[in-house]
Amino acid sequence: MKINMRTDYRIVDNLSRDGKLFAPLAHFALTSADGAAAHRAHNELHALYHWPELQSQPGVAWGERWVRDPACAAAGTKPAEGFDADYCAMYWLRAPALASAQAFEAHFARAAHLGMAEAPPRFADYMVPLKGYVRREPLVSDQALPFRPNKGIYLIVSRFRRHHDVESEDVFRWYDQVRIPDMLDCPGAAGAWTFSARSLYSPTRDLSQPVIRIQLFYLDGDPVAFADAVREAEGGWRKAGRSRDTSAVEDLLFAGPLRAIVPWRWSWFDGETGGAR
Repeated sequence: MKINMRTDYRIVDNLSRDGKLFAPLAHFALTSADGAAAHRAHNELHALYHWPELQSQPGVAWGERWVRDPACAAAGTKPAEGFDADYCAMYWLRAPALASAQAFEAHFARAAHLGMAEAPPRFADYMVPLKGYVRREPLVSDQALPFRPNKGIYLIVSRFRRHHDVESEDVFRWYDQVRIPDMLDCPGAAGAWTFSARSLYSPTRDLSQPVIRIQLFYLDGDPVAFADAVREAEGGWRKAGRSRDTSAVEDLLFAGPLRAIVPWRWSWFDGETGGAR
C-alpha cells in the first residue's frame, strides 16, 4: 500500500515545543442510565457536582462529556458486549500523573461517602495520549484542541490482541498515516487524539495481553453527519487501496458519534424506557 502524507494538516506528536505534554494522562469512562428520570439525574449529578469539583483540582487540565443519543446510536456501529453506553466522559490529567490520578480517584471515593456516587461505568481506564492531529482550519495546536468548543466527537475504542509484532505495528502506521488523515478529510472534523492504555507502560507488563486503544475525533459539524460522511467515503477509500481489514490484530469495541452536552438540555431520552441499548 502506498502511503501519502497529507500536506494540508499540521500533524504533530504529543510533545509541545518545550518538550512537555500538557496532560500526560487521560481518564475515559463509558456510562449508561436506564429511563428518562435516571438520565436526567445522571446528567445533573455530573454537570453540577462532579464536573465543577474535578475542574477545581490542580491536576485536572480539562474534562468533558458527550452523549450517544438515539440518532447517534443509529449512526454508529453496534458496540461489543459491555460497551453499549450512553455517555463518554474524559478528563485530561496534568503532571505529575500519579498524584493527579490519586486526587482524581479520591474525589470519587469522597463522593461515594456523601451519597453522590455515579453508576458503575461500563468501561473506565487511564489512557496515555499518543499523538494529536489538527486540521489547518481550526488554527490551534494539538494541545489547544481539547479546550476548543466542539459539537461532539467520533469515538473509536479497540482491543488490540496483538500489539508488538510486525503486522500490528503496520496497522498502527496505517491508522497514523492513512486512516486518521482520511477521516479528518471528512466534513465536520477539527482534529483528533489517539490514546493507549496506561497498563501498557508498566515495567512488569505482559505483552501477550490485549491492550485498549482509543481514537477521539473532535467535530465542528454535526456528529451524525460526520458519521454518515465517513461511511460514504469508505467505498472510495477501498477502491483507492486506502482501506484494510485489521481484524487479525484488533477487535472493534465501539465506533460512533456522540454529541456535546449542554447543561439542563437533557431530554434526549425523554419518552424512552431506557438509553441506547
